[in-house]
Amino acid sequence: MNKKFLSAILFGALMVSSTGTFVSCKDYDDDIENLQGQITANADAIKALQDLVGSGKYVTSVAKTADGHGITFTFNQGDPVTITLDDETGSGDVVKVVDGILYINDEPQELKVATSETKPSIIMQDGVWAVLQEDGTYKSTGVPVSGVSVAGSEADGFTLTIFDKDGNKQEVKVPSASSLVTSIAIAVPNLNPNDVLLHYGNVVYNDTEEMINLAGEKNVKGAIVSAVDKDGTKGASVNVVVTPSNIDLADLKFNLVNSEGATIFEEAVVSTPKGALQRTAMEGVYTLHFALKEGVTVKDINDNKIIGQNDALAVVCGKATTAFEYKSGLASGLTKSPAGVVTLNNSTYVKLGETYSLFGAGLEGNPSANPNVKTVKFLEELSHVSDIALDLDENIKALYGVTINGTDFTIANEAAYGKTIKFTVKYADATVLKKEKIKTTTLTVKVQKAAITSEVTLKAAHELSIESGKKWAFLPLADLAASITEPEAKYIWNNGKVTGYATIESNSASPANKVELISSKKYGNPADYLAIANSYSGNPGNNVLNNWTQVKSTKVGADNKVEEADKLKDAAYLAFEVTANNKFVTADTYSGLIQFTITGTDASGKSKSIDVKATVELTLTNPASAVSRIPMYFDGDKLAAYGAVPTGENLLYDVKTAYNNADKAVDFTVTAKADKDKWTVNGSTVNIPLDKLYTETQKFEVSYKHFENATYNAATETIYITGQSPIKDGTITVSKTTLDLATGSDSFLSADVAGKDAFNKAYKLLNSFTAEVLNADGTVKTAAAAKDVQDTRIDDIKLVATGENAGAFKVTYVYKKIEDGKLVNAEDTDADAKLVGWTIALKPNTAIQNGATITFDLNITDKWGVELPAQKVSLTVKK
Repeated sequence: MNKKFLSAILFGALMVSSTGTFVSCKDYDDDIENLQGQITANADAIKALQDLVGSGKYVTSVAKTADGHGITFTFNQGDPVTITLDDETGSGDVVKVVDGILYINDEPQELKVATSETKPSIIMQDGVWAVLQEDGTYKSTGVPVSGVSVAGSEADGFTLTIFDKDGNKQEVKVPSASSLVTSIAIAVPNLNPNDVLLHYGNVVYNDTEEMINLAGEKNVKGAIVSAVDKDGTKGASVNVVVTPSNIDLADLKFNLVNSEGATIFEEAVVSTPKGALQRTAMEGVYTLHFALKEGVTVKDINDNKIIGQNDALAVVCGKATTAFEYKSGLASGLTKSPAGVVTLNNSTYVKLGETYSLFGAGLEGNPSANPNVKTVKFLEELSHVSDIALDLDENIKALYGVTINGTDFTIANEAAYGKTIKFTVKYADATVLKKEKIKTTTLTVKVQKAAITSEVTLKAAHELSIESGKKWAFLPLADLAASITEPEAKYIWNNGKVTGYATIESNSASPANKVELISSKKYGNPADYLAIANSYSGNPGNNVLNNWTQVKSTKVGADNKVEEADKLKDAAYLAFEVTANNKFVTADTYSGLIQFTITGTDASGKSKSIDVKATVELTLTNPASAVSRIPMYFDGDKLAAYGAVPTGENLLYDVKTAYNNADKAVDFTVTAKADKDKWTVNGSTVNIPLDKLYTETQKFEVSYKHFENATYNAATETIYITGQSPIKDGTITVSKTTLDLATGSDSFLSADVAGKDAFNKAYKLLNSFTAEVLNADGTVKTAAAAKDVQDTRIDDIKLVATGENAGAFKVTYVYKKIEDGKLVNAEDTDADAKLVGWTIALKPNTAIQNGATITFDLNITDKWGVELPAQKVSLTVKK
């Protein structure tokens, strides 16, 4: 029995009798039981599939197993899941839509499939697959649905359908990456209204000839192709924001289409934004590059054949789309692009063993001489080029260990140290019509020289301080001493002392007479690598490393002075002061290759000096009490600003309250950075209009220094402030569940409701009192007293009956006050009246059943002017 067709008609062997019951042909019993047994055996796999989907994972591919007896789901995370049926005829179909064409088990069908915002592209209809048409109807494929099947598309996601022995079906929805995209929008900044995606600079075209690429392959006659940009990308670029932002962009497919769904572009290649967008804190921002499809011709553009120059275009991902706000561009009348231009910087250095891209950067100097040398791009100009690659003589490749992959290259052999290598850059443009006409130019690179190195690294860590006795950093000498093994040099070390220092720079054997340690980061304006140094004749003002002194293992004595050692054999450290409040000093790691001069006597008593090289690595940290964010106030860079109870039209929020040790910061500054209608800032206090709470978030820059004058040891960060209410962001709990009407009314009091604010601190929503205690003669023995006090952050509170029984009840406000020591009723107009709750009573001439439910809304407005969502109160009537 062919179970594929058995299940295709929902077990058509099961026939309906005249009594409406199902009967089975005996011939099919074994097949049905076997199929059910296999589905049962797949229970764990189905659960694994459901668990992955439930945990937010999405499928990246769906395919039949190699033996044709199962379907495998591969997810973005976790192990693949396979559903199998042991059937000699095959166990299921994978039916999907790719680029508008129906595929069944990876075989394209002669059926085009439409897309819809509301309808799936593929459905099961009368036991066979049916696909969506442009008119919104479904067209049958004639292909039966099998016992275990998967159908869907990248836009819709996929559905696993399983039929059991009774003809019931079980479905598991399996999302794709694109189907999870809820929205896609054009990112700011947008193009100017008159700008277009395709322009003469990013395409190469020839209206009459057959251009070729570097492989000698011909484009179609009169082709138009995307030009290569200086960063290696091809095609029109669009910046988008994708929501949610946690989907791997490698799993998404983006297309650029007009309102009719037509396109002349390939699927997008995704890259990280550059420039202003790169510096924003926005998540989910990406740059999409849309290259022209192969076969598009100048005539197609001139005739507006596929997409017109003024067609509005949108980016589509799954069922999400941007607005149609881009124009394709390229006015008609194209003929031939100008000749390609490739201008190179032929004075770049490269490091041995690192991979470089022609579209990337080399170094402007020898990195062995200066590890922090600035980068410089290989390409100075690139325009009107359709294809580009690197080439090099095979003998030179072998000699210097050069590998080339398109426009990437690596130089690996040490034989290349200090050598100059000339690459051939091959490129094609609109004028290249034959392989022998491919154009070339030369890229010259210099390989770093073999570096002067040390065999030992001395590391010191120091917490910055301006306190006396805490300014000293200590560089351990043990490893430096151990590196000296020659007997005479060891003798000189033991009875000698450090008499000089020099920094090995510019890869020179003649070090400069100074100590200079350099950070790998850049500071200042213009940005440069930051160096800290001791005082020397060439830079007397940069004395931030002072008093290099050999000291004993005790380091600092009781007088806060270092314990100096006369001879190196008694020394454990080199000590030096770090000036924390100097503009050149910041928390960072600094390093340098230092030559130490050791002067002592040899075995014959003569004075001699030896030079010892070591890499010195100094890590500076800010004190533990340094300024830092209080994590509970922040969600990423978003700051919830609560502030004190407002007394005017603004919420006043001191940003310092969101930071630890802000009072120890120097020049703590808050600057508004919103594009318009900035909230005002007084010192570190932001004035947030009460009508903007929750509805508006503004950008601010917070900056501060850790020490006076420490210009570079400053923090600058961007935060986004939203004015919020600690009452709204808290919780309210109602403990009362019963409305006791035995006496005709009941009360809702302070004890029946509790509040916790955003900081999880309990507060009272209503007032309560302890009643007075009277003597026998009626005089007051113990005066009434306040017990609960309504939180001052509550502005108004109401209890309102709701629901179908609301009209049967009267809710009365109850106010109390203390008068002559006694607790008495009050009116809300009394100056000292306090709201204690409400009385809930049946209206006259009404009755209500015991066990009936009455609902109320507890409506609260706080002093921030925020109306909290109604707190639902449900009470059961007891009579």
